[in-house]
Amino acid sequence: MRPLLATLRTKKRYVAFEAITLENPNQNEVFNTIGNNLLQLEGSKKYGESELTMPIYNTKTKRGILKVGNKHSKALIASTVFINQINNKPVIIKTLKTSGMIHKMKTLVEG
Repeated sequence: MRPLLATLRTKKRYVAFEAITLENPNQNEVFNTIGNNLLQLEGSKKYGESELTMPIYNTKTKRGILKVGNKHSKALIASTVFINQINNKPVIIKTLKTSGMIHKMKTLVEG
């Protein structure tokens, strides 16, 4: 098979975030909470189109990077505003930076 043309490929954005909490949530808990909030905000069709993934999460600094389609990055940031709990523990998700390249974001996450 031939690879997809660059014009047909979905463009992506990387969103760096920080979970401000007293507890230490793991990657799955954080990703599931963010994903469920995006699903509630956009609906199942748009959630599927957003192609949300979390390639990097540092449990020590509680910072991570979310990968999302560029048309859905603003909806992702808006959905993180509504997050106030992870597993019934209070939390605030703070968006640090948005970029189109992951290596720019790694310095923020690793501290």
